[in-house]
Parts: sequence; C-alpha cells; structure tokens
Amino acid sequence: RLFKKYNQDGDSMLNITEFSRLMLKVDKTLNDREILYAFKFFDTDMSGSISQVEFIDVLINYYHLWLAAGLPGI
Repeated sequence: RLFKKYNQDGDSMLNITEFSRLMLKVDKTLNDREILYAFKFFDTDMSGSISQVEFIDVLINYYHLWLAAGLPGI
C-alpha cells in the first residue's frame, strides 16, 4: 500500500521525487544526500527507479538483518 500510495504516476516504479516524498513522510529530518543514498540502496538494478519488487526485497532483507543482529522484532 505504501508503495502504491507514493507511486503518483502509476507506472509501478518510484522515481526519485516519489521516493523522496515517501522518505520525508517517514522521517522529516532526512536531507537530500541521505535520501539519494537510500534511493541508490533501494534501486538494486541501478535503473534509476525503484520497482515494487526492489522496494519489498530491500525491506525484507533489512528486517532479516535486524533479527539476525538480535534486535527485537517490529
């Protein structure tokens, strides 16, 4: 739902503008450099946009790393 909400043009991809809006909704203190870094992290195929599969895969992998580090589940 979050991905679809911020995919304003309906192309099933998040561009940097859409991703930036999403990230600022999550954390208003992020600066442009931090958002660009996160965008590059999520854009695993380096296409210049983030697919829904990339978005979900990164979140799942991050969650598994979180649990492997012994941190409490979300």
